[in-house]
Amino acid sequence: MPMVCSNEYAPAALPVNSMKNKLQLLAAAALVSLLTLPATAQITAVSDPLTLNVTDTIQWTATPGSPGANFDILSTGGLNTNVSHTGSGAFEVRTQGSSWFGCFLPGETLLWNGGENGVLTIDPDGLIGGAGLNIQANYFGSYTARISAFDSIGGLLGSVTGSGFSSSNGDGSALFLGFASTSVNVDKFSIELTAASNGVPGDFAINGVMLADSMVSAVPEPSTYGLIGAALAVGLVAFRRFRRKA
Repeated sequence: MPMVCSNEYAPAALPVNSMKNKLQLLAAAALVSLLTLPATAQITAVSDPLTLNVTDTIQWTATPGSPGANFDILSTGGLNTNVSHTGSGAFEVRTQGSSWFGCFLPGETLLWNGGENGVLTIDPDGLIGGAGLNIQANYFGSYTARISAFDSIGGLLGSVTGSGFSSSNGDGSALFLGFASTSVNVDKFSIELTAASNGVPGDFAINGVMLADSMVSAVPEPSTYGLIGAALAVGLVAFRRFRRKA
């Protein structure tokens, strides 16, 4: 025999006004929780160095005389930083206009990776919120480069890719690559050429590195706005239904 619910045991119905108040409170609570959700995006591309919240720099004038393929250097703020690459060749310090005839600004001190030496990694002793630098391929022509940020367990937070043109103009036109994180959670970052129209992609130089604090504020992603809109819609529909029943 099927079970039949009897009205005798049904709970007393809540007053309409009380139910409306509860629904409104639930909708408001859901909206507040959505508004406080952080953006899930970790890394934002920075194309203008002036927009980075720079707190420290690494200048290659402080590089050891024979740095080899792996060396430590102090930033201008005293932060010890390890610099390495995946190849076996030695790094070399060059100067735009005298020992490097590229498209950095005249007199800039550069770090050349010594040839086909792959990915260059910069690992400060401490977490940062962003970084930026200029990069040039060692052979003239177009090239594509990438900067990638990693957390303290080696997880990729995000990458920024850009395209540049390598020349001997000495005009500061070397490609700038930068990133900013939504928090101070970047343990290290890497720089590499992913394509070059001439020569080999692993051969490049960079200028001084800017280290930055995190972004001032995180902007919610479109998906977060969608969740907020959905919460508003649910609350509005529930309110209208009980308004009609009142």
